[in-house]
Amino acid sequence: MGTVPYQEAASMRSLLNALMLFFVLLSPAIAADTTQLHVISARVLVDGEEVMAPNIRLAAGHPAYISISDENKEPLYSLEVEVFPGFQIQTIEGTALQAVIWKGPFQHGVQLTEATLIVSPASAGSGPMSSKQMGPDGKSVELQVISYATEDVATSSLNLDRKSCVDQQGRIESAPQTAQNGGCCGGLCAPPSTNWYQCCNVTGCCVCGRCCIVP
Repeated sequence: MGTVPYQEAASMRSLLNALMLFFVLLSPAIAADTTQLHVISARVLVDGEEVMAPNIRLAAGHPAYISISDENKEPLYSLEVEVFPGFQIQTIEGTALQAVIWKGPFQHGVQLTEATLIVSPASAGSGPMSSKQMGPDGKSVELQVISYATEDVATSSLNLDRKSCVDQQGRIESAPQTAQNGGCCGGLCAPPSTNWYQCCNVTGCCVCGRCCIVP
């Protein structure tokens, strides 16, 4: 699939951090009005095989859309992620991550799983948080959250206007490309993969050996 191996997750997060820092340095001085970004490193495994390993930055209230497509730009796997601060499950309260995973395009593909994980506060020494379920085809589908953090960024430096990312065919609206477009970014995965990646409603995204930011 050409996705980022587990052992490279830390280096991909470091690269995303560097890209975001570069962009912030080019932005005006941080104003008093800030927005909290949620920084998430995750893995999606189907039948034990990693199919996607996104590292993303997103704001609460703005669901993120991440897809991996083949060389013909046909969606292979699609992931929708949203963060909810102050979420409560029974007696546990914290920041929750809700995710829906499809094989194929959003909403029109096969929904493999829907999961909710409390990502903060995390239990000390608990390791990656995960949700593992059986998909409709009998294969296991697992979402792992490797790391979670928050970061305050000047609201004026962010593009938070994007409301909808997915078209009527369940594809991220703008075709995968290297240029940023309307709240989306993406491009070709790192060689030797011939796949494409695309992210929307994020401020930064690493998926398959490549990273992009939305100015």
